[in-house]
Amino acid sequence: MRVHGTTKKVLAQQFTSFEKTALLPLPKEEFIISDISKATVHTNCHFSYSGNYYSAPYTYIGEQVDIIVMDNILKAFYKGKEIALHPVEKNEKGKHITNKNHYPLHKDITNKDIKSSYRKK
Repeated sequence: MRVHGTTKKVLAQQFTSFEKTALLPLPKEEFIISDISKATVHTNCHFSYSGNYYSAPYTYIGEQVDIIVMDNILKAFYKGKEIALHPVEKNEKGKHITNKNHYPLHKDITNKDIKSSYRKK
């Protein structure tokens, strides 16, 4: 129980009188990170995780991203910045989970647009 050189106070007394009352209880539910891995964003704006394909913004094509799965949510990070968020698909394999905003504007066309262009040709 010594006096701190800088604050000139006994730290244990400071803690019990001020800081301890401000602490909140710990959460009862466990914080679960179920998986951490790496993946590469392919030219189709998707990366592979657990047998399925998840989209990422086209600007990250060719880059390696960090994948963190928590409570059935998949997050993709590039250099610490979150770039994609998707629900984890557990029922099917080979499925593409796509956010159309991840594609460049010139690739954002519908099936109707594709059929119309083929009719013209």
